[in-house]
Amino acid sequence: MLSTQTTTPATNLDATSCFLDSSADLAVRKDGSKSVQAGDEITYRITVKNEGKKGGSSGWSLTDDLPAKVLSPTTSTEGCEITDGLLSCTGGPLEKGHRVEIEVTGTAANVLRTTAVRNTAKVFGDDADPRGRNNAGTASTQVRPGNGN
Repeated sequence: MLSTQTTTPATNLDATSCFLDSSADLAVRKDGSKSVQAGDEITYRITVKNEGKKGGSSGWSLTDDLPAKVLSPTTSTEGCEITDGLLSCTGGPLEKGHRVEIEVTGTAANVLRTTAVRNTAKVFGDDADPRGRNNAGTASTQVRPGNGN
């Protein structure tokens, strides 16, 4: 299972259908706060884009195992949920050239020394993807100790 969430259905596709001639080049990009102090907010912006040359994607799912150093992560993006630190999103059709933006925020955990917090999001299309190497996006945030350390 790639993802689950409670949402209104976007299409009649339930990810069990088979389309022999369909393909879509889905790509994911992840940007985040570059440097924060412990206790500050960390914001991630994840973009899922259909970079395909043929046509639209019939649907997609995204997962992102958020780092333990990101406390109390939340998202208000429709079709996304965070459960036990795992961001899970499901989206409907995505026409070529179109994109979906996902935002996640959390609080930087306390650290004893400056620590690089890396995080990767992965997208999975319902259709064949001719370029799988662009299906993951990683962001890195430097978390510095708080004033009390």
